[in-house]
Amino acid sequence: MIIITGERGVGKTSELIKLSEATGYPIVGRDSANAKYIKDRAKAMGAKITDVYTITQVENGKLRGIDYRGILLDDADSVIERALAYYLSATVKAVSVDNVVLLRSEDA
Repeated sequence: MIIITGERGVGKTSELIKLSEATGYPIVGRDSANAKYIKDRAKAMGAKITDVYTITQVENGKLRGIDYRGILLDDADSVIERALAYYLSATVKAVSVDNVVLLRSEDA
């Protein structure tokens, strides 16, 4: 797993868009405003990305039956917290992560 880190506005979402274009993986964002931003940003970059979904669409089964080999998460903390709260009926308070590559957006 790759984790793209950096302050607000340094290009983390742009890096996800580049990854989506290169891999064909869809991007899942926290809400419709976030999804619209991703689509608009991709268009401004001239990037052709597969799909953009919201966590609500995932919860409602929008990705069921679609054979994606992977997904990309924008604002992952919000998406993961919401997804786990939905599936586990509990609020995520902390996480630990193994096997990650940190990519600082300003280094990309």
